[in-house]
Amino acid sequence: MEYRFLLLFLVFTVTTITAQTEFDSGYFISDNNKKIDCLIKNEKWLSSPKRIFYKIKPNGESQYFTVKNVKEFAVYGESVYRRATGDFPITNAGLKNDEANPNIKLAAKTEFVRQLVSGKAQLYVYSDGNGAVYLYKKDNGPIVPLIFKRYVASDNLEIRENNAFRRQLLEHLACDKPEMIQRTKYSKKSLIQFFKKYNTCVGIDVGAGVEGITLDSTGTGTKSKFSLSLNLWAGAQEHSFDLEIFNDNQNYKSETTLKLGAELEGILPFNNNKWSVFLGTYYSNYETEYSPIMGEVLFFGDEFRFNMDLTILENMFGLRHYMFLDKKNSLFLEGGVTLDFLINSTFNNNISEVSNDPFVIADLRAFRTRDQSLGIGAGVGYNYNKWLYFRLNYHIGQDVVKGLPVERNQLTRVSGMVGFKI
Repeated sequence: MEYRFLLLFLVFTVTTITAQTEFDSGYFISDNNKKIDCLIKNEKWLSSPKRIFYKIKPNGESQYFTVKNVKEFAVYGESVYRRATGDFPITNAGLKNDEANPNIKLAAKTEFVRQLVSGKAQLYVYSDGNGAVYLYKKDNGPIVPLIFKRYVASDNLEIRENNAFRRQLLEHLACDKPEMIQRTKYSKKSLIQFFKKYNTCVGIDVGAGVEGITLDSTGTGTKSKFSLSLNLWAGAQEHSFDLEIFNDNQNYKSETTLKLGAELEGILPFNNNKWSVFLGTYYSNYETEYSPIMGEVLFFGDEFRFNMDLTILENMFGLRHYMFLDKKNSLFLEGGVTLDFLINSTFNNNISEVSNDPFVIADLRAFRTRDQSLGIGAGVGYNYNKWLYFRLNYHIGQDVVKGLPVERNQLTRVSGMVGFKI
C-alpha cells in the first residue's frame, strides 16, 4: 500500500506542476509608451517579479515581458508595478556579527517596484527575499530609494539604526507637521500612514490607495486578508503495523476503519491565496493481532497471540499549497507534523497461558503502548469551489509501542477523506 501511495503521490505532483495561476485583467506599458490591455498571470509576488507572463486573449499564447522592455504593469484589483532605476540599499535578512558599519552599501539596479500608496507623493516597495527597500516618488520626479540601515554598535554591541530616510522625508515631503517624521519608522505600516497623511495635508488625497487595494480606473477595491474556516472530514484509513522483537519481524494484520475529524484552515493573504496553514484533529481506531507460525523465533503453540487495540486522536499542524486549475477547481499538496494521543490503547499477549519461562513472560508482559507519538504526514487533494475537498494522506511509520524487547516498531497509515467547508 505504501508503494502504491508513493507512486500516486509522484504522479499527482507531476500533474499539478502544470496547474496554472489564473490570468487576470491588467495592462502593461512598453518602452515606447504604448499601453497594452491583456491578461496577466497573477502570482501576487512576494519578491519583486523578474518575468511576467501574459496573454492578449484568454485562449491565446502565453508570452512574457521583463523590466528591460516594460516600464509599468498592473493587475486590476490587485497591484501596480513600475520600473525604478537607481542605487538601491543592499538588503540583509538579519544582522551579521560583523555588521558594525553604519554606512549604507548601495548597488545600481533596475527593478520592478510595487506601489503601496498613490497620490502626489507615492510610496513603493522592492523586495529580493532578503528584506524590503522602500522608495518614493513626488509629482513627476524619479522613484528614489529611502535610505535605512540597522547595524550593531562596535562599542557596546547595541543595535542601532541609520535613519537617513527621515532626512529625505524632511527635505522633500514635509508639510505642516514635520515632527511626525521623527515618529515615522522604516516599516510598511508606518510609511503608508505617513504618505497618506502627507497627501491629505497637501490637499491631494484622490486616488490614494494602499497595498492590497485596487488601483484600477475606479480608484476602489478590496484588500486581501487572512481568512479562517472550519472544515469537517470523514473517510477511511488503512492501518498497518510492523514489530521486531528477538530478531523476529512481525507483520500484523492491516485493517481499514472509519476516520473522522475537523480542522481550522487559515488562508494566507499573499501569493494569490495559494498557501494556507491548518490545524486538524482526527479520530480513528485500529484493532489487530499477530500469531507466530511454526519455525519462527517466537513460537509457543497455535494459541499464542499478540493483540493490539489503538484509539488514535491525531493532531496535525501543517501547510497546504493550492494550484488553481480555474475559478472553481484546484489541486493541493500538504504536509505537516502530527502529535497522536493513544487513548485507552492496549498491547497484550497471552504468553502466561502458553509458556512457563518467567523471563520470557516478564519480557513480553513489559510491552505497552505509548501515551503520545510524534510523526509526519503528507497528502494530495482536490478542491471544488472552495468548499468541497477530497484528499489522500500518508503518515510515515510511527513508534507506538515501548518495552525492553522491542527492537523496532512502526505504525503506518494511508487515508482517503472527503471534507466540507463550514
